[in-house]
Amino acid sequence: MKKTIYTIIALIIIIFGIQFFDFLMFDESEFIETPQEITEIENINKGLNPMLIETIEKYLITLPEVAWQTREGSSNICVFENLDLENELFPLSLWVYCSEYIMLENGEVEKLSGASLPLLLDYPNELSFYDPEKFSFKIPRDGALYSEDVKEMFSEEVQAKIFKHDSIDRLQIEMGEKINLLK
Repeated sequence: MKKTIYTIIALIIIIFGIQFFDFLMFDESEFIETPQEITEIENINKGLNPMLIETIEKYLITLPEVAWQTREGSSNICVFENLDLENELFPLSLWVYCSEYIMLENGEVEKLSGASLPLLLDYPNELSFYDPEKFSFKIPRDGALYSEDVKEMFSEEVQAKIFKHDSIDRLQIEMGEKINLLK
């Protein structure tokens, strides 16, 4: 009987020893993203919940002002950056980048056309599941009226970001990632 108890205790010690050794040898860095792996793209829409981001992207592709079709059978993808991270409520100041593409027979994706512009997105102040039909938007007019409209529509902080126009590089990377998922 004593021998059986000693054997069980020895097995328990061996098992805990193996578990402790595994714990000491565990390399958690494989499972933790390092700052280099966290791209700016992941932080573009900070402050907005994923459901809202998806709904906005789906809404944007319905707008002929930013997403159009130049070839039969083409599709659109839109991405955006929230230019006012302090504001989580509507209206939202966005930089929108939409691209029309077509899938080729060889599985490659060909970009056809696109738009990149600031957009003020509004939604009624009510609890709902983001009905796309309730969204409204405003974009600056072209040409000489562009600057005037930007100054009228957006806060000074957002205006500075719009006139600096540094969002497009990050959005092009995000667009490339989304298009690669189609392949």
